Amino acid sequence: MSDTGKGESRPRICIRAARSLADLYHLLRQKTTVVLTALLAVGVATVLWHLSWTTSKLVEMTILQSAERYSQALTEIRTLYTSEVVARVRDHGIEVTHDYRAREGAIPLPATLSMMLGEHLGRESPGMQVKLYSPHPFPWRQPTGGLRDEFGVDAWAFFEQHSDRPFYRFETLLGRRILRYATADLMRAECINCHNTHPDTPKDDWRTGDVRGVLEIALPIDGIEAETRDELHSTFALIGAMSLLGLSGLALVNPSANI
Repeated sequence: MSDTGKGESRPRICIRAARSLADLYHLLRQKTTVVLTALLAVGVATVLWHLSWTTSKLVEMTILQSAERYSQALTEIRTLYTSEVVARVRDHGIEVTHDYRAREGAIPLPATLSMMLGEHLGRESPGMQVKLYSPHPFPWRQPTGGLRDEFGVDAWAFFEQHSDRPFYRFETLLGRRILRYATADLMRAECINCHNTHPDTPKDDWRTGDVRGVLEIALPIDGIEAETRDELHSTFALIGAMSLLGLSGLALVNPSANI
């Protein structure tokens, strides 16, 4: 008896399900505009979210590439200056020192030149900063050298394990979003003797290839993000206008569709 009851209930369940589907289909046909509007809203929202996310990633990629180019340029200039200028003038008795301005006929050290270039770039590109620091600064670099914040400490620890890779982080500083991009400053063979024999050296057992310091490029990203947001607002408005036009066209083509 129980089995017969179950057998008799299955057709009724199928009939009710079929009727429910038919009612839903009928309702959807009656509310075509509402259904399409909802689907369009979900689709547009998804597209806008994806566009915003993709644009944000492209902005970060662009600023990373800019920082990488700055870092490579500064490193190449320093290398050329060391090999093509410093190595030549020393044989002619010209002094190479950090306080070259106070000495007649002297020229700056490679590290000093790098910091000068960084200061010049900072004046030309507002918000940009270039720093060269180390946990082993010379006495005259104590006020500005050393690992002065968490980023510097983390960068140094990273380079002790991966000196051939960059270390970077997006941070907010004084209300501005910036990229801090660092590379390892490696000890060059032509600099070993000076660093190990200088009377004021903080470390006298340097070897070629040791991580001497951290070269950091800080670039503001908020300006680029603001420009991108302005462009996105225009895109969002255009997509919204096109969606409204599509719905208006649907209403004209199918005036019987209930809202």
